[in-house]
Amino acid sequence: MTLILEALALASRGSAADEGLEPHPVPTVYYMSPSRPNCVVNIAPYWDKKVATMDALESQLEFSGRHWSEAMKPENLEALVPG
Repeated sequence: MTLILEALALASRGSAADEGLEPHPVPTVYYMSPSRPNCVVNIAPYWDKKVATMDALESQLEFSGRHWSEAMKPENLEALVPG
């Protein structure tokens, strides 16, 4: 997710204007579970598709879990993801 947000930030800047590329603004980013939501989007009609999509990410989620478990101190990981 961090890479996606960084890519969006870079794409929305005019740093490549010399190469003929226009900025690509992204007006809104929706997070699946923000700590302080400022809006809620009802995805009930698409719930089955969301579940299937998350199931398809199983290996990516397992990889990410192993990576962060190895890269972070246990106390920092616990602060980030309690329990």
